[in-house]
Amino acid sequence: MSVENEMGERQFEIIDFIAGRLPDIDDLDILCTADVLSINHCFKYFVYRGRIQKISPLSFKAIKAGDTELPDRFDYLAELHDEVGKVVLRSPTAVDEKEIYAQMVDAHNADQVVELQVAIFPYSEINEHGEILNVGRKIISVWPIKLRVVKDPGEIVEFYHSGTGWKINFRRTPELYGNEIGFYYLHELLKKPNKLISTADLYFGKSGYDDLGYSEDQIEHFRISKAAQDKRMGFVSISENPRSIKAMKNLRKRIKILTAKIENQSESDSEEEIDGYHEDIELATQEMMETLGVGTDKDDFFIEIIKKTRTSVQKAIMGALKKIKKQQPALGAILADEKRVQTGGSCRYVDDLDHPITWLT
Repeated sequence: MSVENEMGERQFEIIDFIAGRLPDIDDLDILCTADVLSINHCFKYFVYRGRIQKISPLSFKAIKAGDTELPDRFDYLAELHDEVGKVVLRSPTAVDEKEIYAQMVDAHNADQVVELQVAIFPYSEINEHGEILNVGRKIISVWPIKLRVVKDPGEIVEFYHSGTGWKINFRRTPELYGNEIGFYYLHELLKKPNKLISTADLYFGKSGYDDLGYSEDQIEHFRISKAAQDKRMGFVSISENPRSIKAMKNLRKRIKILTAKIENQSESDSEEEIDGYHEDIELATQEMMETLGVGTDKDDFFIEIIKKTRTSVQKAIMGALKKIKKQQPALGAILADEKRVQTGGSCRYVDDLDHPITWLT
């Protein structure tokens, strides 16, 4: 029968497998391949969600431990890939290897998303001939024991303010974040998927009017002017000026490259380098406006507001995404897709029809 360890957590025994006493797959924690397995994971059940990307032929092995013959077994290796990496799956030693193997082959051939119930067990190291190399040496093995095909690719994620900070519940694992403003901006985008929201509206919706040093009347003038400029831009024809068309394409390309550098920053990137990318984006944005003929001396404050709110909002959103990637790697990888979270003069969250997410905000 299954037992509990000193922490009161449910462990399994080999007899559980043989008797078919398995926990409900919906009651188990979902692991990410970025999680480093340790002895604390052993003798427990978990679930991985992803695709079977590789699977070896099923082979027959006669196992020996010294002069002792152990029960013959079938053997294979497989890989399950999720949004951030892979985990190696080894054939279990106490259940019918052939049945779970056949299910994984079918899922692999059909390229299906699966939820795979696994048991993690410290297992003796075995060579290619099926012989135990060192009885005293154990490797942490992930044994597939039950597979369920995910027919609906959609997921539900909770994202709300808990009173003390922002809480995100993804794949049955809640994580608490601080009150950083980037989570507020991201939350606003997720509340209105596929809708463009200007950085100014995001900024002033949270920070008010005082931070930039302008009065409420000036900000209202900015809103009216912005609407007018947006309308005017719709009629600005640069088709008669090939140089303008080329300049706009080059500036958009430069902004896209700089944005990618910010989104994919590593621990080795200094704060000065990241600030430099933001400053270069500001300069490129200003050049775009000048190319379109927008931004006279009369509208200096209009340009200044766009530059400041764009930089502030973009840095805050990127900061929030970086924290999510650290605490919830799979969700961070999903949101890191530039097609999902788009930032710039306007921002928006675009859902992916192949992997839709319903955000409970």
